[in-house]
Amino acid sequence: MATSDSNGRVIFDCEALSRAIAHNKYMYGVVLEAHQQKQLVVVPATTIIEAVHAKTNRDSLNWLLSRLEVAPVTHQIATDASDMLIKAKLHGHEYALDAVVCAVALAHPRCYFNNIHFRS
Repeated sequence: MATSDSNGRVIFDCEALSRAIAHNKYMYGVVLEAHQQKQLVVVPATTIIEAVHAKTNRDSLNWLLSRLEVAPVTHQIATDASDMLIKAKLHGHEYALDAVVCAVALAHPRCYFNNIHFRS
């Protein structure tokens, strides 16, 4: 998919990805509109693991992933996510994946997450 930093990027967390896979009208529309606007929809690699389960429609997942940028969870992303949790005095798996989503959003220029604009 063509990208355009001037148009921004959208990041998906587990809930957004799960809803898009299930063809939720709103989230599915976000993907289609982003594609038409030449915007990237970014999803951390770990979010795919979190969202997929035995009943996941694999055809829908594969179609969706072909339109998303899967962001790797690098050493820097992991460190940034850990630092966020330490600063927030949080710990554990219930916060870890959300911290990764935030770290990925902060690492991508002009990234949008739930209508909040993060600037790098």
